[in-house]
Amino acid sequence: MRLRSMEDMLTAEDLVVRRGGTEVLRGVTCALPTGTTALIGHNGAGKTTLLRALLGLLPAASGTVRLDGEKVLATAASRSAFHARLGWMPQDVEFPRGVTVAEAVEYACWLRGRPRRTLRAHRVAALETADLTELARRPADRLSGGQRRRLGLACALAGDPDVVVLDEPTAGLDPLQREEIMGAVRQASRERTVVVSTHLVEDVLTVADRILVLADGRVVADALLDEIVASGASAEQARAAVTGLIAPRGGACGQTDGAPA
Repeated sequence: MRLRSMEDMLTAEDLVVRRGGTEVLRGVTCALPTGTTALIGHNGAGKTTLLRALLGLLPAASGTVRLDGEKVLATAASRSAFHARLGWMPQDVEFPRGVTVAEAVEYACWLRGRPRRTLRAHRVAALETADLTELARRPADRLSGGQRRRLGLACALAGDPDVVVLDEPTAGLDPLQREEIMGAVRQASRERTVVVSTHLVEDVLTVADRILVLADGRVVADALLDEIVASGASAEQARAAVTGLIAPRGGACGQTDGAPA
């Protein structure tokens, strides 16, 4: 089992991302420690842009990303080492036709540079966390929507990465399917940094240790969930406390995001 201190974390320092001359991220600075951070904000606040910039999937005009104090995107070598420690689940989860659940997870693990002799053990662990063990031999393109998202989570967890980033992992799922995904996220976050972008207050209240709020490309709130939701608060009060963090422009948290995030 990995043991990581609260000082071990993913950080962004003055991160700026431009698209067509417009600043989408405007000097974002944040620290993402062990546990689950929920990333929330109105439609177009910059959530997906921040996640992709943190992972090096989207070039930043300026700023620095560090893991455990070390720059991770400065060189090809540091980027490769970082990606070996990283698990990523995008909003749209797709798999090639004919690839089985087990093969998809082992391939994700192999991409992170894990030795071939360890792939089976990593696959077994990831499928167990995502509750997909009984579906290991099923073609991924024959999974239901909820099962496919659980497979996306299993692929993100394959190889035991230090950092797991999930972009809208429960989008389009029913309440039971969301609970299954969030249960797996809770289990995974005990030993690593997990960042979950979501529009659903229920997801935030279920898994978050911290909440990071973006508005118009800036961080406007960054606090422990316990600092936002009072002890003994009712479900309605807890929901109102989280929803109130989001700028009025985006409306209430929990809406479906139809615009770029």
